[in-house]
Amino acid sequence: MRTAFAATALDIEAAGIDRDSGYGIIDAVAAIGSLGLPPPDFASVDRDNFCADDPGDISLSVTGGSGTTLRWFDDTCGGNSIGTGTPLVIPSPTVTTTYYARWENISGNSDCASVTVTVGEVPPPPTNPSPADGATGVPVDAALSWNNGAGASPQDAPVSLLQNGGFETGDFSGWTIVTGPGYEFQPWTLASYGSGSWFGNGVPAEGNYFAQNGFDGESGLYYDIYQEVAIPIAAASAQLEWSDRLQWDTTFGATVERPYQVTLQPAGGGTPLAILFLTALPPGTTGDTGYVTHSIDLLAAAPGIAGQTVRINFHESIPESSMGPAQFDLDGVALTVVENAETYDVYMGDSCESMSLIGSDITSPTYDPPGDLQDCTTYYWKVVAKNGCSEEGPCWSFTTGTPPLAPTEASVDRDNFCPNDPGDISLSATGGSGDTLRWFNDTCGGNSIGTGNPLLIPSPTVTTTYYARWENTCGNSTCASVTVIVTDNENPVITCPGNITQTADVGKCGATITIIPATATDNCGATVAGARSDALPLTDDYPVGTTTITWTATDAALNTDTCAQTVTVTDNEAPMITCPGNITQTADVGKCGATITIIPATATDNCGATVAGVRSDALPLTDDYPVGTTTITWTATDAALNTDTCPQTVTVTVNPGISIPQAKALADTTKLCLGLKEVTAVFSDRFYLEESNRIMGILVVPTAMPPGVAPRKKVDLSGTMGTDANGERCIIEANVVVTGEATVEESVRPFFLGHASVAGPDLLLPLTGFGQQGVVNPFGPNNIGLLIIVCGKVTQIGPDYLYIDDGHNLKDGTLTGAEENVGVRIACNPSVYAAGDYVLVTGVSSCFRLSPTELGRRVQAVEVRKLR
Repeated sequence: MRTAFAATALDIEAAGIDRDSGYGIIDAVAAIGSLGLPPPDFASVDRDNFCADDPGDISLSVTGGSGTTLRWFDDTCGGNSIGTGTPLVIPSPTVTTTYYARWENISGNSDCASVTVTVGEVPPPPTNPSPADGATGVPVDAALSWNNGAGASPQDAPVSLLQNGGFETGDFSGWTIVTGPGYEFQPWTLASYGSGSWFGNGVPAEGNYFAQNGFDGESGLYYDIYQEVAIPIAAASAQLEWSDRLQWDTTFGATVERPYQVTLQPAGGGTPLAILFLTALPPGTTGDTGYVTHSIDLLAAAPGIAGQTVRINFHESIPESSMGPAQFDLDGVALTVVENAETYDVYMGDSCESMSLIGSDITSPTYDPPGDLQDCTTYYWKVVAKNGCSEEGPCWSFTTGTPPLAPTEASVDRDNFCPNDPGDISLSATGGSGDTLRWFNDTCGGNSIGTGNPLLIPSPTVTTTYYARWENTCGNSTCASVTVIVTDNENPVITCPGNITQTADVGKCGATITIIPATATDNCGATVAGARSDALPLTDDYPVGTTTITWTATDAALNTDTCAQTVTVTDNEAPMITCPGNITQTADVGKCGATITIIPATATDNCGATVAGVRSDALPLTDDYPVGTTTITWTATDAALNTDTCPQTVTVTVNPGISIPQAKALADTTKLCLGLKEVTAVFSDRFYLEESNRIMGILVVPTAMPPGVAPRKKVDLSGTMGTDANGERCIIEANVVVTGEATVEESVRPFFLGHASVAGPDLLLPLTGFGQQGVVNPFGPNNIGLLIIVCGKVTQIGPDYLYIDDGHNLKDGTLTGAEENVGVRIACNPSVYAAGDYVLVTGVSSCFRLSPTELGRRVQAVEVRKLR
């Protein structure tokens, strides 16, 4: 349930609100706004110090504070909003980012708490390999080298992580100051040159300002000043330095030492990870240490903190009350972090997918593999750069040894001679290099015909292409080629037979046809071959349609001539259709039609035919069939558009209408016919029906209000089941016929209900599981849709409703203004009523939406009578 100002710690009566009358609410809002919101005590993150390419999420959380909404920002407090809630899950940032969280409500915003997520920079990928990617002829003793990426350096410069370590902002920004309970001698203050104190004028160790407190007071008091910092995941050292000064005079009866210590704690405080410095002021003594500078490596003091957020805390405690003044001065605090130098891992193998580590943690961008590489071998390699994060470079390759180079040109000494030439030809190649020049006469690397340059061979009898390539122990080059033409330039002359047109054989989707081949003449003789466009043999039957025979004459020199012949087979045979029997069926219960399975007509045809049916009402064959007679015209059509048709009738007879419980058992969008029912209530755009035995009622929302609809009228209707925006089951798109009027004696009477019984629980009707959703905190049976009477005292007045309470003190979680509604909602004109009136309401039990999944009680009033 929702309540007004639920997140604000405000005493309602103290703010001037009369709980009964509601007066003083405006003053209460002003009071809430003036109080301000308590900010979060602490912001935190579940993961910190990861790499910039981290694919996961982070979870931001806060503790403490209060308000209606917790909102997060990623630049400044109140800047760029990134979401609400605690925890808030967002993608990991790619750079170090500070997140801010504040509480908000209608009165305003709190201050922010913040948390910084430190992100390690991913090193740039290695580039510019040597040997170059794809290089050949690489010596077997070659060393590998690469560039370490744009902007990369062997080691990052030192960086100080603390804010305002010298207090030079003139305030304590960046620091958190904590003082224990009890009287304190001198609180934390920011001092400068000549600042007065118990021990005289003070001076900073550096700059213009320093932090100072009076180290005395009530027993149990303590002074803390701390910062929390994220140690980078790639940190090689984290050197903490500070200057402090202790002055004391414990001669006023002190009996125990007064300790001062510097500790390293987890984020949020707790048991120290390490004590960095510890001293104590002896009782009964005086002293002044002057400024002392301290330095310690946090990684040495607390191994394993790289990648964590830690707290650096300066702590003084008072073991006994006011036994002598002491003073603590602090200045020049710095945490200097040096990140690991960039190193490299080298991988090598025989493919990009199969590489092994051959060198790790290399400090410079070069690597000499142990031993010599193998000659005439292709190697694949890559480099991974590391600095706490890592970046993998691309896969590169190089080849050792020198592969052969292809000839630039191949040539022949004689060309264009006759097929019966008795001489030889001489093949030659220029350019390229290798140990052996080899020749082939079909493809490059196919049938070898010899080696040498030139190569003498007998003249070919047909036109032939010769290929030459250089070869050595590293492999083979590509080929150069030359074609020797054996001359026969005269094409054959072909003559095609005439085109053929014929009707399909009876009962077949084609025809048997005798084909007479084409003829050809040629100086050297030619052969003739025919190829059908459907790739079947010439002697096979020819299908309905046009088939083209391409005739080709070819001589020994492969000179050709072609011509085309068409064979056309027509289909004049119509299909024969057979209709299924006519259908007569009673309408489905509660529906103005019937669901009928239609068995299609069948057809036979020499070439096959498709069958399609068309209803006389133009609806799909699978739709319900209405009361009356619908004709389906079945048509069989073959590929030649020959057709045959037959009719089939589907007759649906009327079935009595269903009851309201049966209607509510139907799913939304279901068509229905409702039997004779009585109208119980009529509104401007809707009305209600009820069973004569008062077991159930239902809302009707027609497209337009039909004439003559009034209470006590009896109607027949058909329509579609639905659920309105308030979650109430209803009949929509209704066709309404007024058939008469109920007598006074037989008309439906309203039920008198207590408020807890209005609406009721979920109603799931048998078989279908549909029905009517109930309301939250129900009592008694579901009565949504029934005419009822309720009474009670008016508790709230809304724009188009009022709330009345009969003593059940019901609450549905809604508000009117800033007040929680009590009782049951009455939908009516509330202008003539006031809080405190007693009323008697006649209306329909209904509901309205509290949320997407919850409904509340509502009575749609027909009559509201004021009792007093």
